[in-house]
Parts: sequence; C-alpha cells; structure tokens
Amino acid sequence: MVNATGDIPEMETYEKLHQRGELTVRMTTAFAEDVGVRHTLSEEELADFEVARQRFQGNWVRAGIVKFFADGVIETHSAAMLEPYAVTPGMKGETLYTPEELKQDFLELG
Repeated sequence: MVNATGDIPEMETYEKLHQRGELTVRMTTAFAEDVGVRHTLSEEELADFEVARQRFQGNWVRAGIVKFFADGVIETHSAAMLEPYAVTPGMKGETLYTPEELKQDFLELG
C-alpha cells in the first residue's frame, strides 16, 4: 500500500508492527509538502527525506517518495486546466510552480 502522506514516526510504527508480525500489508510512505501552498524544499526537509530513504528500504516498510501538489483540485476550480471551467467562465485554475521550479525540486531530490 502507498501512504500518500506520512513521516518518520509513522514509518517507525509500521516497522514495530512488522517486527511483531502484525503488519499485514507492505507499506511505502510518501513525504508530502503542504497542500495548496507553493513550497520550496528546505535543507531540513531534504535531510529528513534522505534519512527516511536510507533507513526504510525494506520489503515491508519503505520510504523514498515525495508528493508534490502542483495545482489545486477540480471541486474548488483551483486545478490548472487548459480551458476555463464551464461553470466559472474565464477561470482555468493556476499551477503552484513554474516548470523551472518543479525541475529544480526534482533535481534536488535526485
């Protein structure tokens, strides 16, 4: 199972459950940025991601995914669209990052 947003304490819980034989599904946990907020990865966040990636790389508990929110959601008409929303003429939503900013964050994580 992929947990879309999690952290190291959560992965530690999965690891303890696995050690006790109580974890019944394989868990891959993704770190996520703040929803709907333009965000630059800090040095601390990058360090936390790397610690988790190095520490949790087993078959049952694994880290190594970072989830980015590039835009909003359809329901609030904040998802970036090629054409305006039918019920809100002129509104196409917006991306939270430029392509260059996303590329830089991906390179930082590589």
